Amino acid sequence: MLGLFGVSRLTAIVAGVAFAAPLAVKIVANGIHGVPDAAVEAAVASGSTRWQVVTKVQLPLARSSIMLAANQGLIFVLSVVTLGGLVGAQALGYLTIAGFSQTSLFGKGFVAGLTIVVLGSCSTG
Repeated sequence: MLGLFGVSRLTAIVAGVAFAAPLAVKIVANGIHGVPDAAVEAAVASGSTRWQVVTKVQLPLARSSIMLAANQGLIFVLSVVTLGGLVGAQALGYLTIAGFSQTSLFGKGFVAGLTIVVLGSCSTG
């Protein structure tokens, strides 16, 4: 990513999405595939279209998996925020790294690191 976009916030954002998206997609796909066949067959037998089966049966029954995917995706993105700070992408990751490597910025680094932890713990519900 650094070779394509250089050192910027965009690089950190693209890297975070590229890192978290496959996990989130896999969890959602497993949740949708885990919907009981009987529920899908009942919806089809009652005359539902394919779109209605997905939106009215599969997605509501896979709600817990979708929420898990959002949670894990956010935690993965937060981990890349810190890695983005290592390459100079500014924001919370940079403040965390700078605060723990320079004694004059320790307070800012501590607060930024604590903010990342709070954001991650708030996503667990």
